[in-house]
Amino acid sequence: MDLHGDLSRIDMVFRNISRCHKAYRKYCQSQVAEYGFTPGEVDVLTVLSNNDWIDTAADISKFRNISKALVCRSVDSLVREGFLTSVPDGKDRRIARLHLTQKAAPVKAALRECRRTFMEQLMEHISQEDIAHFQSILEQMAKNVWKEGNHT
Repeated sequence: MDLHGDLSRIDMVFRNISRCHKAYRKYCQSQVAEYGFTPGEVDVLTVLSNNDWIDTAADISKFRNISKALVCRSVDSLVREGFLTSVPDGKDRRIARLHLTQKAAPVKAALRECRRTFMEQLMEHISQEDIAHFQSILEQMAKNVWKEGNHT
């Protein structure tokens, strides 16, 4: 086993994943540029538009691996602008449930279309079998580093 070669390959994997994510964020930003959203606001709107099971700032922060402070600033701004509502949870008032408003409907549609078209481009010339295998490998890598007591 060539440890140096393996480390170089994993560095390239991380670099390429990062580049794909950066390209996706940039593409989404461009698709809703007319609204003048900050990148943080686009992140919040993208997560809420594409993941119905996520509805708190803490969930967004964990899902996107971005600071809760940035998410909260973006949420506050989007609430002020009328794109989001923030409703206290019925069982735990410390938790605020976030919901896209009717004003956000065209943004949600644009971001969903953005995800669809970006994924088509990203997966072009890659078989469904290879995509499934790649996803399985990434999931196992994540499990390997997120074992109890082995994460940061």
